[in-house]
Order: sequence, then structure tokens, then C-alpha cells
Amino acid sequence: MDHQVNNSLIALLATITLSMASCRTLEPVGDVFGLGPDARIFDAATMQETSIDAMADAFVDADVVFLGEEHDNDVGHSLQHEAFVALLARRPDAALSLEMVERDDQATLDRWLADEIDDATLAAEARLWPKWDEHYLPVVIEAKERGLPVIAGNVPRPLASRVSKEGLAAVAGEEHMPRSVEAETAGEYYERFLTALGTHPAASDRDWSDFYAAQCVKDDAMAESIADHLAANPGRLIVHLCGKFHSDFGLGTVERLRSRMPAARIAIASMASGSRYPENATDDDWARGDTLWLVRAQ
Repeated sequence: MDHQVNNSLIALLATITLSMASCRTLEPVGDVFGLGPDARIFDAATMQETSIDAMADAFVDADVVFLGEEHDNDVGHSLQHEAFVALLARRPDAALSLEMVERDDQATLDRWLADEIDDATLAAEARLWPKWDEHYLPVVIEAKERGLPVIAGNVPRPLASRVSKEGLAAVAGEEHMPRSVEAETAGEYYERFLTALGTHPAASDRDWSDFYAAQCVKDDAMAESIADHLAANPGRLIVHLCGKFHSDFGLGTVERLRSRMPAARIAIASMASGSRYPENATDDDWARGDTLWLVRAQ
């Protein structure tokens, strides 16, 4: 999930992704697959340890690979980079899609990809996330150096903010809004959303329907951006980076993408921070996706 859609709830939204991971005691592990002692990779179906290369082999025929993250986990971001490189070795014509860049910044991003503007101009003109240089720029540069497209997938924050305060009707027909939004306050995704919010003292005394709609606007925007690119470029792999709440359990953006492209082959990697020992992973952890990254907490 990205940053807060209104100032009073910044901390709350920022915790939703992280709250879905259980707290665990840190335990040391040895060097694993050259990734250092901070991460281990598991096939979620078998719970057997695997590698980035084996994961890439398993995902090679996908149309879309979701790499769900805990936003500020350095180890997780390093794994994303390694996974993207491994996937490119097998599917060199892939595209990169990002929750971290908003749709109204696509033209600015494209100018940067074409070397028409420099890093400083990109940072000045686009709404780049904190720690962009450390966490996301290496992956984006990987795409840039290979001449690959990078999709600014997310809805502009000002629109999401209006939805959270005024509801969906307030932004109907606005440029950069998804063409359709599903924000029914029912079902597993909504229940998980409320569960995450339930850790906050204010969760029980307010109507969260518009706030949930703001979350759904982001999911539908990203799903639509991916679907539109796939429709225009059949056969291309899209690797999408997002907060894991948007992709875990095949919900959020994944669910909205499936509703738009039922035949799409989708693979999901997720992460859980804390212990690197699989016996400490929860049932929820193993259900998050096809591959589970157990990473050092941060």
C-alpha cells in the first residue's frame, strides 16, 4: 500500500501492509544462495527452500509477476532487483510496472527513460516515493538500460485523497481515474482491510467505506494499467512491484486484473519479515503467493 491519502491517517495506511506479517523473533541463518544471511526463499506450495533462479524458471511462462514487498525492507528490495534480473534473463522483452509512480507522471517518466531529462528533473517533477534512489531506482535503471517500458501504474494521490474524504462520486470522470472501480464493502479483501485497520484505536469509531474505496481505486488503477499494456503488447511479461497487501492471497490488484483478463497467467511472490526459519511462518504466510521470501525484519 502506498503513502497516506490524507495527512491525519499517514501512519495508519503505512502500517496496513506491514500489519499482515506476524511479529517474529530474529534468528541468524547462514549465507543462502549468495544473498547473505538476511533472506531465504521458499516454494509456498511445497514449503521447500528454493532460489531466485528456480523461482524465475517457475514463473517464466507467466503474463504478470507480482513482487509484493514490505515497503522499507532493504533485503526485500534487493530480492526484487535480483528477481527482475533473473526474469529478464528468461524473458528479455519484459516490462516493469510500478505502484510507486502515478499515472499522471507517465510522460515525465518516459522523458527520463529517453534521457531527455536527468534524475534531478525527474525527482522535481514526479511524485517519487521516499527512498526512491535506494529502493526503486536500481530496478528502474535495469529496465532503462535495456530499453524496456516502465509503467506508471498507480492513481494520482490527489485523486485517492479526494475519494477518501468525499467518496467515489467526487472523482467520477477525472483524468487518470480507472474506468471502473469495485469498492463493495464485503468479501475477503475488505475483511482483511478492516483487520489491518483494527490495530489502530480509531478503527472502530468511523465509517471506513470511503477510505476503503481509496484503496480500491489504487488496485483498479494498477490492474487497468497492466491490462491495457498487456492488451497492446500480447505475449510480453509484466513484472509489477507493489506493497504486498495489493497482491497477497490473489486479492487487491491481482483480483481486479483477473476480472479484466480472466485468462492471464499470474504469479505472486510475497515476503514475511522476521525469522528466516520456515517453521515460524504462519498459515497466512504460506498462502500469500506462489513464492515466499522470509527476510530480516527492519
